[in-house]
Amino acid sequence: MRLTPLVLSLTLVLGGCSLFGGDDGASSTPQAEEAESSALPLRDVDRTSRRDVAAGGTLRLATPVLPANLNPWQVDGLRDDAADLLEPTTGQVVRLDDRGGWTVDRDHARSVRVVKRSPLTIAVQLNPEARWQDGKPVESRDMVAFARAMSGRDSAFQVGSTDGWDDVGRVERRGRFGYRVVFSQSRSDWPRFVSPRLPRSVSSSARTFNRGFTGRAVPSNGPFVVSRVERRTGTLTMTRNPRWWGTPARLARIQVRVAAPDVAVKALAAGELDAATLTEDTVQDAPDDDVTVRRSAGTRITQLTLNGGRGALRDAAVRRAVALAVDRGALARRQATALGTRPVVASSLLVAPGQPGYRAATGTTPDLDAARKTLRAAGYRVGDRTTKDGRPLRLRLPVPSDDPVAARRAATIARSLAAVGIEVRRSEVKAADYYTSVLVPLDFDLALITWDASPLGVASAEARFRPVTSPLNFTGRSDGHAAAWTRASREQSTKARRAAVRRLDRALLGDRVALPLLGQPQVVAVSDEVANYGVSAGSPLDWTAVGIRE
Repeated sequence: MRLTPLVLSLTLVLGGCSLFGGDDGASSTPQAEEAESSALPLRDVDRTSRRDVAAGGTLRLATPVLPANLNPWQVDGLRDDAADLLEPTTGQVVRLDDRGGWTVDRDHARSVRVVKRSPLTIAVQLNPEARWQDGKPVESRDMVAFARAMSGRDSAFQVGSTDGWDDVGRVERRGRFGYRVVFSQSRSDWPRFVSPRLPRSVSSSARTFNRGFTGRAVPSNGPFVVSRVERRTGTLTMTRNPRWWGTPARLARIQVRVAAPDVAVKALAAGELDAATLTEDTVQDAPDDDVTVRRSAGTRITQLTLNGGRGALRDAAVRRAVALAVDRGALARRQATALGTRPVVASSLLVAPGQPGYRAATGTTPDLDAARKTLRAAGYRVGDRTTKDGRPLRLRLPVPSDDPVAARRAATIARSLAAVGIEVRRSEVKAADYYTSVLVPLDFDLALITWDASPLGVASAEARFRPVTSPLNFTGRSDGHAAAWTRASREQSTKARRAAVRRLDRALLGDRVALPLLGQPQVVAVSDEVANYGVSAGSPLDWTAVGIRE
């Protein structure tokens, strides 16, 4: 399996870190009593009737970077989050709901069904009206070519990740618009791997796949198309797709400009943008008038990774002491104060707060006495008045030089550990070098990493913990939970899968190679003139309904 780790401001984007509902192709919503809510709603999106939205107008947004490659499935496009940027132009055969369930997206498919459990086989009947940007129908041959390109069997295709696609044993065509996806092993996150995301003209040519989309975007099969890419000014423009067969879009145009978060908030205040993502450092600059701040639970988990492959942290007792000493509540309170939310201490390494199967954290107060006792028993100096014996314990915690939020969190962690005699040596590393010079060589004792979790199952998360050679495993160790991973990743029953994930989570937390710290809320300031726009931890926006109020 080839995986490409993505680092952007300490964010490693890895899909598949929670549960996916839906057993037989129908919508499946977890029972409310089983899925505990977070401190924020899963969705905060304006609801305005389409008749009150103007036909036309331009929505002006910002992005931190214009992807080097506008193919979201190529390595550079994946690294730069091209998929998020191009969401108004893309569609697939299933649509997530806000609780991690799914339904068939009727714009793109007539049916999606599990027709066999062993081997797991999914039957898809495409909507014959669906079209690519050039007017050609979306066909079963597109799925065959796309699955082959993403599988990793042909190394000429520079795919960002083969995870999941390498478990697609074959795609069987059943006519022009029908096909069956047969998996070599069962995966609960199978809905990620049953849609043709590119036309075969792209995914049949490695040269086109790799190099064909630096100046243009991949062909659209959504309500918008990318009509212009201006790298000199850092601007991307999307306009209505003239061949879109679904409900017509209300907006005439979406214009996205490259802007750092602080610049974007200033542009919103000046009336030059219609929305801006808010961070802990920019939320105070959001305008008060004619703007609504929308907040939802996010899909990201910030964790403290402990390098158990070297030095003092090879000792499980020392790792336990670190986990006991870190004041996670202080980190959560600082974040909540800045973003105007309630504190959210993460309690899981696999499920983000608010997602199905998540259980709220308990006992988040540090236990300094237990931490000191554990360190003293391991032969370390604990820094209290009862002893001056034992050897000192020093740990290294590097952070990117241009990430003030990470720097503040590192300082809070350092203070927590100093209370039990652990000296944390912080250093700054250029963000561009952080992955290659810090994470890959495991040149750290402690590291702050944020994983992007989607409600699509835990199979992809396994690479974060095993094997030790996985390019996404920064723990320095390989866990011994192979059987637990198999049960949690392959179980198709929603209830049984949720129980298996919780058992696996407990085992991983017991290893003390990663400590969940925070759930990352999504916060965006939106002009009051904009309708049907906001933030969601589950279902995507309906881009045909987004627009400017009449």
